[in-house]
Amino acid sequence: DIARAAFNSAQARWLEDKAIYDELRDVNQEIEAAETDVQAFERRGGQGYADARELREHTIPELKWRRRRALQAVQEKEQELAEQKQAWVEKRRAKAAKRAAKLKAKQDRWERGGEEMA
Repeated sequence: DIARAAFNSAQARWLEDKAIYDELRDVNQEIEAAETDVQAFERRGGQGYADARELREHTIPELKWRRRRALQAVQEKEQELAEQKQAWVEKRRAKAAKRAAKLKAKQDRWERGGEEMA
């Protein structure tokens, strides 16, 4: 069933696109939480300083690397969507130009037919 296959394909693409944006949202939330944890650990003192250093030196840089990858994926997706939109616009313009040419040819034939009758 072609309609079902088309729907499933569109739904799969939508879920893939959503996953890209969800990853960016999630990693931003994780960075924010880690930065909040750093502040809490530092206020606690003692072992908290070591925990804060671990977050600052390892966890947060890793999360920021994930954010850069997620941002790159979002930018690539937005570029792909912009290209798809541009292709759609060009296709619509070509169809409109073709219709206009057909109408012009029809109008020209009509006018010539009117002249021959006069």
